Amino acid sequence: MMRGARVGLSLLLLLTLSGLSCTKEQPQGLFDPHASYNPDPVITALIPPDSALAGLVNISIKGLHFSPSPANNFVYFGKNRVPVQQAVGETLLVVKSPKTPAESVPVKVAVLGALGFSNVVMYKLVPGIFAWGGYGEFDDPYVVECDREENVYVALGNRNVEKISPTGAKSVYGTLPFALPSGMKMGPGGYLYVARKATSFYRIPPGGGAAEKWITAPGRITDFDFAPDGSMYGGGKDVLYHIRSDGSAAAVADYPNVTIRAVRVFSNQVFVGGRDDNTSQEFVWRHQIQPDGSLSPKEVYFDWTGRMGAGSQVLCLTFAADGDLYIGTTAPEAIVIVHPDGSFEPLYPGVLEPTTNYMAWGNRNFLYLCRTSDDPKKKGVLKVNMLKEGAPYYGRP
Repeated sequence: MMRGARVGLSLLLLLTLSGLSCTKEQPQGLFDPHASYNPDPVITALIPPDSALAGLVNISIKGLHFSPSPANNFVYFGKNRVPVQQAVGETLLVVKSPKTPAESVPVKVAVLGALGFSNVVMYKLVPGIFAWGGYGEFDDPYVVECDREENVYVALGNRNVEKISPTGAKSVYGTLPFALPSGMKMGPGGYLYVARKATSFYRIPPGGGAAEKWITAPGRITDFDFAPDGSMYGGGKDVLYHIRSDGSAAAVADYPNVTIRAVRVFSNQVFVGGRDDNTSQEFVWRHQIQPDGSLSPKEVYFDWTGRMGAGSQVLCLTFAADGDLYIGTTAPEAIVIVHPDGSFEPLYPGVLEPTTNYMAWGNRNFLYLCRTSDDPKKKGVLKVNMLKEGAPYYGRP
């Protein structure tokens, strides 16, 4: 063997032996056995239990080992993370229900500093707001009413009054001789009464058909409501009238320079919503009904402009059975709840959009409302789950 070849072979052998003798450095593992971690969170209950209205209500998550800092908790409904609005200690989280309805969605919680997720709780997200009647951008629903069987009546700008059954089937119920109805209520004997911001007052006979003129009121009637004795209170400009079942009418309260837009009877009181034209301020007033049908002097029940600010209007009123007043408005809140103690809050903020032109509470948990909008695609009638019952409408037979 040549000398150069022997030298090369020796070097190769030396390098191989030296490589075998070296110790290769191993990478560090991701798990540190000496680190400390917080215990995994645990869900013990969701409130409301089993289900909630999608996008409309708060959900409370009870459990263990949550973080008292909202940002350190991560709540998931399926694949969607829901921001935590409030954390109370380590045992309660509050979130807004996700907007997407689901028959069964897994709910779980992760907490910063803990290794694993909580246990999984299956939950149902129920639709809470429905477009009702299939109205589109070329329809103009102005006022809405409901009967004892939960049939809904909608007066449209095309002079038709349509009836929507509880299953959603729609048909023409009656016709009006005018195009701009402003108030509508079911009345004794099954008549459907309709006002039009005028002295002429109409009603559709039981079972439907063409509206017939009932009376000429002594003044303009924009809206009205029935009292327990079958008479009604209504007004539109400057005066509130008491109209008896025989059609006779008399002024019962002066509203000088006031535009009345809404009237609702609740708990032996008459509530009136509108604008003081002298000051452009909006109010809800109330009167006590006296045994003879007369009214006590009006008092301010809710100073709308003073509490909500200028630039929006009170358009319609209704009540829940528990005494909460609901005000339909042009304001961004669409509907504002005024509680009996005077506090107030929006109904379903961020979900309902203005303008709420007219409302009628059904016989159970649903509120029906006519919504107008500058966006034609947002006009229509909505059916809203209120999770509680409305106050009685005394005209419903």
